[in-house]
Amino acid sequence: MESFLCNMILSRAIPDARIHRPSRIVNMQARKANIEQLDQWASSVRKLTGILNKVIDSLVPLLFTGKKPRKLLHEYVNVLVGD
Repeated sequence: MESFLCNMILSRAIPDARIHRPSRIVNMQARKANIEQLDQWASSVRKLTGILNKVIDSLVPLLFTGKKPRKLLHEYVNVLVGD
């Protein structure tokens, strides 16, 4: 059965198939187009920058309060968890 499947994949009768022999899994998902990969990457970057902006916006005001680091960290965690 495996040799038949390998021949089908090599002859491109089954395009974009991959065999993972140790786990005995055949993956037949089509490859993503380049534009889809770029869109997914851009979405991830947008999410990351949103998180970074949220962290910076909540951390900067706490830095200028003159409080001790432990109390500052506690308040910072409360700000993050509160949202």
